Amino acid sequence: MIIRSYAKADADMLLNLFQQTIKTVNREHYSTEQLDIWSDQAGWINRLEHNVTLVATIQSYIVGFITMKDDGLIDLLYTHKNFQRQGIASALLKAIEARAYTLGLTALQTEASITAEPFFEAQGFRIVKKQQKKVQEIAFTNYYMTKSLI
Repeated sequence: MIIRSYAKADADMLLNLFQQTIKTVNREHYSTEQLDIWSDQAGWINRLEHNVTLVATIQSYIVGFITMKDDGLIDLLYTHKNFQRQGIASALLKAIEARAYTLGLTALQTEASITAEPFFEAQGFRIVKKQQKKVQEIAFTNYYMTKSLI
């Protein structure tokens, strides 16, 4: 597996990975209506281009990606639906932690889905609060979590 910086040419593949992963991996915890809204969020491509974005590939095939805002908020972390539980998300998180450290950040935060919360907890994140977020008037449960880097 190779982890590299995002390139604009990755956009279509990442969009497909993003949508397919949400609609398959997260369906145990969210309704069809929630998944449709979540996977079709306007402006998500800007989130790739205006944050630190790393992409994981296996033999040039994109299998995951992660984004981090300047303040250390991990905004997106997705692993291809066919490559779950193979260490890809852990490797991406480790790479973004190294980048955060070089940027002088002392902590990371995320708003983890119900599905992702156990992963982040296993990686040393702690729940600060359970929250309800609204997207297009539909409520989503997620967890605000933090991890110290020092």
